[in-house]
Amino acid sequence: MTRAVWEWLFWAALAVVLAAVFQSARAALYSPVFLSGWMLAGLIVFLSAFGLRRRMPVAPLGEGSTWMRAHIGAGLLALAVFPAHAGAPDTPMEFILWALFALTAASGVVGLFLCRVLPSRIRARGGGHPPDDIPRLRAQAARRARELAASALALPRRQSLARFYAARLHPFFAGPRNLFSHLAFSTAPARALTRELDDVAQYLGEDGRETVREFRELVEWKDALDFQNAMRLALRGWLFIHLPATGALLIFSAVHIAAAYGFSLGTR
Repeated sequence: MTRAVWEWLFWAALAVVLAAVFQSARAALYSPVFLSGWMLAGLIVFLSAFGLRRRMPVAPLGEGSTWMRAHIGAGLLALAVFPAHAGAPDTPMEFILWALFALTAASGVVGLFLCRVLPSRIRARGGGHPPDDIPRLRAQAARRARELAASALALPRRQSLARFYAARLHPFFAGPRNLFSHLAFSTAPARALTRELDDVAQYLGEDGRETVREFRELVEWKDALDFQNAMRLALRGWLFIHLPATGALLIFSAVHIAAAYGFSLGTR
């Protein structure tokens, strides 16, 4: 078996052990709330440590893929332990903790999905361009489109193409476009633009249709660059929710632990 399989078996075995400990504590009439609370606190701290590991990629702390699988395994355990520990919220602090945990877990699941799906989508659309190169390549496409429009304007039979460039293509090449369509994996706006180009080509001669074919290639290239840009924004964007939610969860968890133990000491 591969190391990844052994790691998943470890997390499955750990889940079984924790469940057995939890049930034993309940059978011994020991309050399982404190036990599950410390289990959950340990899992949250461990999950937070993954962020520190990502900031130290060259440190001898194990492979990133191993940490990722451990992060997923600990996250699944936390999803099981948290409801058992917290129950239904009935105080403001509990509502806050529920909301922060739900936001952290949901954003983590979304992030896992994005990290698994988007890289292959980027490669399928001609990915591989470094992010810093995309603005330069986008500007290159826009410059070539302007050159084609200028050449079309010089010939009477192709002036309709130049007008189409001014009305529809120039705004498209002016900057990133169709962000939400790209996030939904839709190419509908670019397809609509190429269909309009095909309509214009019907009224042109062979030289004009050749210009339209080059415009089509530029539209498809620019759309692929916008798609890659949108996917990379998504790959980074979910962290702007996940990381602050994790930090807030750590803070409120510490406050909750202090309050819980302060209350238990005060009632003795």
